[in-house]
Amino acid sequence: MGPNRAGVHGKLQDARRPPILPDDFERDMETKALTNGKDKEVVIKLQREVATTVLGGVESLDFSSGDRHHDSTQCTRVRSRAKSVRERRE
Repeated sequence: MGPNRAGVHGKLQDARRPPILPDDFERDMETKALTNGKDKEVVIKLQREVATTVLGGVESLDFSSGDRHHDSTQCTRVRSRAKSVRERRE
């Protein structure tokens, strides 16, 4: 299937944005309120661990969706964290 896929699933895939990197997530969390202050630090730590692990094992990145509103700078930053990538599509 290429860009502009039919149906709800295709629309969701076409609208998918590049992942949020840990530093950006941490900065975004400064404006969020969770149940208590300790939760925020735990959430930030967990997101950093997951993002680092997942991006470290990615073998293919595909930013060729029909929806071109994602930030090319963000795509570049994500690619730099994905050390195992063998295939890239834009």
